Amino acid sequence: MQHISQILKILIQTRWTHFTYLGLLLAKENVKAELWSKQVGKMNDKIQNWGVMWLNLAGRMIMVKALLLALPIN
Repeated sequence: MQHISQILKILIQTRWTHFTYLGLLLAKENVKAELWSKQVGKMNDKIQNWGVMWLNLAGRMIMVKALLLALPIN
């Protein structure tokens, strides 16, 4: 791995606990809630902008699922 990284001139890290790949948090073990705050904040902003307060709970759940499926991971 080190030899390939030297050829490609990229930095590698062998010790890590979590990282973000395509906007999605990946971790070796269970992570704390504050690590998800960026993704949760983005989703909350989108939901607030759509004005879903007039929907009942089931409608909100469908809206959140649709939002999660439609968001590009970045």
